[in-house]
Amino acid sequence: MVRVRLTRKLADQLNGVDVSAVNVGDHIVVANAVAAMLIREGWAELVDEGVSSTSAATAPRSASS
Repeated sequence: MVRVRLTRKLADQLNGVDVSAVNVGDHIVVANAVAAMLIREGWAELVDEGVSSTSAATAPRSASS
């Protein structure tokens, strides 16, 4: 699991990942493969674990589950 920060959101589904409950700037914990995809596609950036967050840390559900 990896913590990322959502950097942009144009829809409630990002490549099959449900982010309807997440806002831009929120930190979320997702599986490594999901984090890699979100980062690669420009939707998120990796969060430095040494930085604390007041944002939600919930893992969005994949639309395929």
